[in-house]
Amino acid sequence: MRSSFGFATIILFLLFSLNFAQKTLGQSMVEATDQNFIYPLGHLVEILEDKTQKMTIKEVLSQENNQKFKLSTQKHPNQSYSTANYWFRIRISQKGLVSLDKKLFIQLQNPNIDTVEVFFLSLDQKIFWQYKTGDMYPFSQRFVPFSKFLFPFPDKNKVSTFDIYLKFSGYYAKRHDLMITDDHTILEEAQYKLGAAIFTIAILLGLAIYNLLLYLMVRDNAYFYYVMYLFGVFFYLSATSGVGFQFIYPNVPQITHLVGNEGVVFALMSVGLFAHYFLKVEEIIKKNYYIYKIIGIGSLIFGFFLNISVPIIAFFSPYFLSLAFQSTSLYALVMVVLILTLGIIGLISGSRQAKFFMSAWGLLMLGTSIHIFQLLGVPFSGEFSENFLRLGIISEAFLLSFALSDKIRANEHEKRKAQAENLKLITEQKEILEQKVAERTQQLVESNEELNQTNEELGITLEVVNKQKNEIELINKNVTDSIHYAQRIQSSMLPSYQEIYQHLPENFILFKPRDIISGDFYYFQEKNDKIIISAIDCTGHGVPGALMTMVANESLNEIILNNEVFEADKILNALHKNIRKALKQAETNNKDGMDLVLLVIDKKNKTAEFAGAKNPLLYVQNNTIHQIKGDKMPIGGEQKEKERIFTKHIIDITQETTFYLFTDGFTDQFGGKEKKKFLISNFRTLLLQISTQNPNAQKQTLEKTFANWMYEGNEKQIDDVLVMGVKL
Repeated sequence: MRSSFGFATIILFLLFSLNFAQKTLGQSMVEATDQNFIYPLGHLVEILEDKTQKMTIKEVLSQENNQKFKLSTQKHPNQSYSTANYWFRIRISQKGLVSLDKKLFIQLQNPNIDTVEVFFLSLDQKIFWQYKTGDMYPFSQRFVPFSKFLFPFPDKNKVSTFDIYLKFSGYYAKRHDLMITDDHTILEEAQYKLGAAIFTIAILLGLAIYNLLLYLMVRDNAYFYYVMYLFGVFFYLSATSGVGFQFIYPNVPQITHLVGNEGVVFALMSVGLFAHYFLKVEEIIKKNYYIYKIIGIGSLIFGFFLNISVPIIAFFSPYFLSLAFQSTSLYALVMVVLILTLGIIGLISGSRQAKFFMSAWGLLMLGTSIHIFQLLGVPFSGEFSENFLRLGIISEAFLLSFALSDKIRANEHEKRKAQAENLKLITEQKEILEQKVAERTQQLVESNEELNQTNEELGITLEVVNKQKNEIELINKNVTDSIHYAQRIQSSMLPSYQEIYQHLPENFILFKPRDIISGDFYYFQEKNDKIIISAIDCTGHGVPGALMTMVANESLNEIILNNEVFEADKILNALHKNIRKALKQAETNNKDGMDLVLLVIDKKNKTAEFAGAKNPLLYVQNNTIHQIKGDKMPIGGEQKEKERIFTKHIIDITQETTFYLFTDGFTDQFGGKEKKKFLISNFRTLLLQISTQNPNAQKQTLEKTFANWMYEGNEKQIDDVLVMGVKL
């Protein structure tokens, strides 16, 4: 039989050569006999590439296109992520099947094919059976309910020799391992694949639950990301093996490739984070950690982008899916290199965890690389790469789970070691303490007589202290009287309410110094139809702050009254220079200064100018509160820039406007039930609520709110408080 088969093959080859020379149709033919009906067909098929993606079976059968078919040069044909359609043809002879009682099939080994159309033709090129299937069609529509694609041979008694044409189209990796098989082999393979799938899922699920429980016990992020990795692997394997489409989502073919793609990207992102925590990268990479951090964050961002973009591309523009899947494969290669690099660095640094890590990842990375290269076009067997990948995943999962358990044991060992060292240290300290107590007791005994003598001396000293106390009380009274006098001086410096009321009838001023005299003060001037008002917070409280208010007030008078500067920003620029000059800050280490809000109101032109040193301005128009931030620099103090320039903001006041100028004393006050700061957000809300009240009512509400805030928190006033309200 073998010799007759060889002779027939030679005759067919000679006939093919003759036909080719005459430019007529010629095909390779496979003879199925009782002895050799199961074998791969990859190197026996002829292939035609259709870059137009539009060829029909009628066009393919034309003499011109038939001559373009080329015999496959690969045992496992692999067109990777090509966007072209591919036509395969092969001639099958069943004449040698005499006593075989089995049903024969053409089987596609790759379960992940978008669309495959099969045409069975008689030798006169008439189609007697055709079928269309693939991952883009519900699983229930398959001719044979199996994860791989199967197409039955016709009855050998009716059709002994026939041609098979297969059209492959889609955007996923095109790997087309073809073979002839029989129904018994299919049943055995189905049982094997189901058992392998259940076994793999059981292992992954068991390890996931085990490591999730470990995470809940020790709260180590490495365990959490390892669980996430196992879930990603589960989805990827369910998609690439076809088991997921067969058993989990048989009626949703659109997500078949997406599940695999999303699963592998999610698994790679998770394993990257797992490696970071498991290997303690911050400890093993110290010199160039920032470079690793940039690469790591970049890879996570790109992975996240892939997970988001691929479903969007699949929905809006499937044409680019091939490029998206290639990007995923390249991303996987990059992540493999990055993770292995971390493991090698860990080995070099002597990390115990790195030894387990590299042992676990070695076989998996090899299987992953083989699988990725196959997707990118390297002609590996699909069964070989998938089995190698599955073996790597299972062995890696067991080894890493063992490594994570070892990590717990190592941590417990370090914990016990630390406890032993602490116990030893406590014992030593106890002995030292007992010795010191004994020494101290002896010293106390010796000092008892000295204390008796000291008591007598203290009696004498008490008389001296009482005398000094009376003198201090007198001095304190004199100082307090002086401070009260200073208060009267400071009060005389402040503008009178009548003067302000004359130009701004609707206003209020809430002024609450923390001490008798204040480091906060308010300023008012009217000149040349311009009204200048300001709320100023000088460095310090009490006497030091009050001295700064005198300097600031005098400097503002000079700038506005003498130099006639009326623009808000220029006033602050000049004030900054004057303060630095007055305190000689360029020559000394003096850093005193002030924060302030300054407003210049031009009633004639219906505008207002604002400039601020650190403090903001709040104003209400049309029942809406607005905030303008001041510049982030104070008046006076340290100056690193060449010249300090403040910003001017212009506000339209053609409509009713209420301005609020304030220092930070109100917003920084601690209080309330939670003993927190009042904060400017709450202050804005309060001002908006009271903005429709008359000025006196607004002032009373602010005073009451401030007092209640301190009372609820049992707090004292911590700073001078100044709030000014002006309605135009």
